[in-house]
Amino acid sequence: MTQIKIIHLPKFEIEQNSTTKEWWWRIKVGSKIIASSSEGYKNRQECLDNVFNVENRIKYLREKDLIK
Repeated sequence: MTQIKIIHLPKFEIEQNSTTKEWWWRIKVGSKIIASSSEGYKNRQECLDNVFNVENRIKYLREKDLIK
């Protein structure tokens, strides 16, 4: 099996849309966006809660060796 070496660590980013005032998150590796929220959140805390939920799912998948 081919192994992939990731040079850049994933980075979570959140930001508020200046027009709608909704909060959005994304995960970037280097300059590439590899995941993003599919909806806007009413407040920053809801957005952060969703980010932590995604982070916990990633940890679970790594523990089960379903992703590297």
